[in-house]
Amino acid sequence: MAHESTDPGVPALVPGTPEEAVFRAMEEIYARTLAGEIDAVAALMHPEVTLWDSEIDALALGVPHLLSLRERQLQEPLSSPDAELTLSSLDASEPYVSVWGDTALMRHRLTVRFSEAEAADIHIRNTSAWRLHDGQWLMVHNHEDVWPTP
Repeated sequence: MAHESTDPGVPALVPGTPEEAVFRAMEEIYARTLAGEIDAVAALMHPEVTLWDSEIDALALGVPHLLSLRERQLQEPLSSPDAELTLSSLDASEPYVSVWGDTALMRHRLTVRFSEAEAADIHIRNTSAWRLHDGQWLMVHNHEDVWPTP
């Protein structure tokens, strides 16, 4: 069961607005992640981005640090029962975006799905900060926390 919004007053995104552009940039990060296009994902992040990733304990300080943490994570033995699962989709929903000039704050939910039928979806609440740089929205901070599956 997908998580329902607890605030029916969250406005819908309006096409062509900065709010929609920020959400589309996040969707692009998810699409490029699924495609394994690490350089394309990094290009959507500010070089000094900070991230609290739901799969990595350390705070990632900048794109190079994030990439090294993810590389190390791939090399470590996995003890999780989910270790052999194949990621099939990253579905962002319920975006709530605030824009102040060249700065934006986005909150949304993310559902992580796997190809294996027996694998339960993972539900994540996400908050990210963005800056408009040379006409492109770049992520400057991201925080994820896993929400228990009902």
